[in-house]
Amino acid sequence: YLYQGAGFNQFNGTKALAEKYAAALNKLTSTVSFPIYSIIAPTSVEFVDIPYDVKQSDDFYNSSQKTFTSNVNNAANSSAVDVYTAISSKVSEEYLYMKTDKNWTADAAYYAYVEFCNSVGQIPASRASYEKGSYGGYLGNFYNATSSGRLKANADTVNYYKVNALYPCVVTMYRGGLAYKDRALIYTQLSNPTSYAYYAFL
Repeated sequence: YLYQGAGFNQFNGTKALAEKYAAALNKLTSTVSFPIYSIIAPTSVEFVDIPYDVKQSDDFYNSSQKTFTSNVNNAANSSAVDVYTAISSKVSEEYLYMKTDKNWTADAAYYAYVEFCNSVGQIPASRASYEKGSYGGYLGNFYNATSSGRLKANADTVNYYKVNALYPCVVTMYRGGLAYKDRALIYTQLSNPTSYAYYAFL
């Protein structure tokens, strides 16, 4: 769904679906000997103010993600990490969601990480300790699905933080039974960022 130069995924999570997800969490929690944490990240459509008449004419209705998350947390035995409050308090002031893509930004993910650290009694690393990089002109999956000129004129910037510089690590990816060794945690030299900037994290 496109509105004012941005794309959105519809969200229709019901209480029954929340309880089904909570039941899956409870089953997992009962089978392992370590803590399970539930982190439900809100999507961008939760924070866009679309007039009722527009939603009605486009048949674009959404359930409350805050209510859905509460329903999960009330039914689940796992430890819930509240990232909704932190993101909702900053979303009007900071660039936390892509406009041409379904994903959130590295900064939104950082706020979720901070809330997780707070929940488990760990001290989160400061963003300021990492060098920041970016890819401009990114056109994500909403653009790929629609070829919308409005989205093309509103291309995203994918920001990333060079974690490797402070915490060098060896990354091995497993896919389809194959192991890909010596991969990067963050890719800083992508050749086609317009299409693949989000691959910085993959």
